[in-house]
Amino acid sequence: MEGTDVTHLFPKRYFEELIDFGSEANRYGKSAIIDTNYLIQINLQDLISMLFETNYEARISNPRKKQMARLFRSMIRKEIALFFSNSMMREFLYVSPDKIDLIRQYTKYLCRVGSKRQLEPFFLDLASLLNVRAKMRGHRVDLLDTYSYVISNLAGIDFFVSEDGDVKGIFEYVNEIKNTDRLSKIREIGRLMKLNEILFNIEEGDFPLKRIIERLFLYHGRLTIPINIREITEDLPKASEKADSIVIFCETINEIEDYKEMIASGNAGLLLEARELVNSIFQSVQCEPVEPGKRIDVDNLYVDLIEKDGLWEKPEGLDEKHSALHQILQDIQERLYSQEEEGEYEDLEAFFNSALYEFEVEARCPCGHEFRTGIHYGGVVARENREMGPESLHVWNNEIDCPKCGKFLEIELELWEYPIGFLNNIDFDSYAEILNEYEIYHAIGIIPESS
Repeated sequence: MEGTDVTHLFPKRYFEELIDFGSEANRYGKSAIIDTNYLIQINLQDLISMLFETNYEARISNPRKKQMARLFRSMIRKEIALFFSNSMMREFLYVSPDKIDLIRQYTKYLCRVGSKRQLEPFFLDLASLLNVRAKMRGHRVDLLDTYSYVISNLAGIDFFVSEDGDVKGIFEYVNEIKNTDRLSKIREIGRLMKLNEILFNIEEGDFPLKRIIERLFLYHGRLTIPINIREITEDLPKASEKADSIVIFCETINEIEDYKEMIASGNAGLLLEARELVNSIFQSVQCEPVEPGKRIDVDNLYVDLIEKDGLWEKPEGLDEKHSALHQILQDIQERLYSQEEEGEYEDLEAFFNSALYEFEVEARCPCGHEFRTGIHYGGVVARENREMGPESLHVWNNEIDCPKCGKFLEIELELWEYPIGFLNNIDFDSYAEILNEYEIYHAIGIIPESS
């Protein structure tokens, strides 16, 4: 499936045992999960007509049914995979018990997505944790909507079609945290983990709670985007394709801003012109312009570009300016690599395998027992292509039972490399407290942002 791909920085192996996901979706270009508030608006005859009558959309006036027809026709053309979540279907049965035949047809044509049955209580507890923090930050949320939104992100679904403000609320909370600096993200993850200890005490050995939260806040790709299709003038695949060119352009600007101090003086004007072009689009969709030097919130922009697709057009000269921005990134990359010293190793993976294969870790189990163990280099476990080449995740890890209480403990050190050859950030993901983490950080040659 194109679109958001969870096999990048958070490999599928972390989530494939957690969710049920329709394999048929791999044949489609985009994907969307449909909320109950859309599904219950039509009857069985409507659905059959949407699927098989090519002129259905032209002969109806109801805007919601017209948009639903566009979605289903796009699905028939294999332009978009449509999903419903298990929780939504239970909600459907509750509010529309007389529509059993309609539900059977949905089950036939739509893909089902949800947690594995034995893990649903854990996902609902996770949704509760996220909702507590979201409400504290002023967002309106709902338990089942948050559950479905988390599942959608793990499955790599592009859009969440809903008129429900609760879906928008959980998206806004996650996106708000995602757009803070890394230290703020780490602190929010810590708050959620502490809240878990107070409310549920989910054990990491039973459910990878922290890994899922990190997927939401630390992942570089786009989140599942909540879309209200009522005002869209085109069908969703075409509206999203039109918006993609702008969003990718803005992601390139953000990438350059991260290395702004390395921009050649003659290229500074190009970056300013690119921002002016983006701000003209912001004005068209009635959004506040972004000040120079500030990152563009691409996920929220994506929502506005799709939902207000009739208010804007792709600016002339966008592709030429995008090519110029790519040249700036290439210049930055060359400057970065010119600063590297020649070494005996082909790349960092070869260096770590040879020179830093193992570290001795001093750890403290939750029971209070302190012990020593080794963590071993496991190579690059995830890679995502970005503007200046791949971003790679290196890990050192070990699994051990506490020598005193026997508790299973997994210790993992994560190191991000981007661009190639440059250490970005480092962090321990461990069930035990690491007592000598800074000795290890300095041995590698990096000070973590969270320090």
